[in-house]
This record gives sequence, C-alpha cells and structure tokens, in this order.
Amino acid sequence: PSGTSWKQIASAKDSPSYVDASNPEPIASPSGILCIAKPILTIIPVFNKGKYIQNILEDLHKQTLKDFECIVIDDGSTDCSGEICEQFVAIDKRFKVIHTSNNGASHARNLGIQISQGEYITFIDADDSVPKNYLECLYEDLVHGGADLSICRMTKLWDSGARQSISLPANGTVPMAELLPNFSDFQKETGIYGYCWGKMFLKSLIGDVCFDETIHLAEDFDFFLKLYPKIKSICFTNKTE
Repeated sequence: PSGTSWKQIASAKDSPSYVDASNPEPIASPSGILCIAKPILTIIPVFNKGKYIQNILEDLHKQTLKDFECIVIDDGSTDCSGEICEQFVAIDKRFKVIHTSNNGASHARNLGIQISQGEYITFIDADDSVPKNYLECLYEDLVHGGADLSICRMTKLWDSGARQSISLPANGTVPMAELLPNFSDFQKETGIYGYCWGKMFLKSLIGDVCFDETIHLAEDFDFFLKLYPKIKSICFTNKTE
C-alpha cells in the first residue's frame, strides 16, 4: 500500500517476510514468505556490487513500462550494496530488498522465483544496464507475439570500454522446432540462449525447475536448458534502444 513502511524479518534459516509497521501481522503466502503480485517481477541478485547497483536501479526506475515489481536479493554483501538498495527502496515502492547470508546467485534467484506471484519473470544482474524501453519491449513482444519466452538484443560491456554486440538468430516469433536445428551452434557462437539477462518468460513454465545451487559455472544455462523443453516458441526483438 502507498505510504506503508516495511520492516524486514529474515534469518539464515527462516524464509524472509515483511511486516507492515502499522500492522504487526506478516503479509505472507502460505509458504511463509512475501507474495509479489505485480504482473512482471524483476529479480536482481546482488553481492558486493556497490560500484554498479545504483545504475541498474535507476535504469529500472525510468522504465516506460511502470507496472512491475523489482525484488533485490542482497546476498550477504559486505560493501555498500545493501545500503544503496535500502535507500532506493525508500523512494520507489515498486522495489523491495531482502538481505540474506551469502548463498550464491542461484540461491538468490530461486528465492526470487519462490516469492513471485506475477505472470512474468525477468532476471537482471546487478552490473547490467538496460534501456528505458527494456521491460516494455520484452513484455509486449512476449504477449503480442504469443510466445513463451522473449529475448532482446544484447551488448556486452567491459570496464575498459570495450563492447561486443550479440546478434539474434531471428526477428519476431519463431517456433522452437525451427530453432532446434541450429540451437547448439548458435549457442556456442553467441551464448544467447544461456544468459539470464535479456529475457522474459512466463512463470507458469517453471514448475519444479530451479537453479542448481551446487554448481557455480554456467548455472544460468543449466536453468534454461531445463526450461526450453517446455517452450513452444520464442519471440526475438531488436526494438530495445
């Protein structure tokens, strides 16, 4: 609710929840954690990204699509990341932050999925930058294209200033059956099917799929490899600015 102040209650063993300061009863799902009810949920895991986190939060704050919720999982940061997130939450109620002990990005993303009650999910990394029409393009192409997953064009950026544009295999909605013959080769060439970022998908597809918290390399590709058999079509978009 507008004007509500939130106090987080969390421990390493207990599921995080939030309490309305004017009402001591937790606002929680049957599983004991906060329910996010916006149609689009953006999940950002953060660990010691104080140099970057403010930028991505501001990028999301300026999105042309306004009806979204962003949940930031502060994964035990020891720098200023947590404080920056708390300051931002105070000015934009679409953003929530959960502080946990350091359990890794996979655990953070799984927690975000568990919390989500929205129809659509997108993952963003704390050191990403996104254009102001990012969510709008992914969402509109996903819905109007009748796809299960939308993927936008991407550019890798390095601190040195170097840039690498990643091409898309197609433009518009393509049945998964048509993508499969070249799926492996295009993944090897670009990595586009395995990245968490640059994608939005239907939460209903997830079911029992989750990030494997025991692996620490290519865990995002492992997640999507388990998701792709459930996907009938993908919408590719070059519309992001």
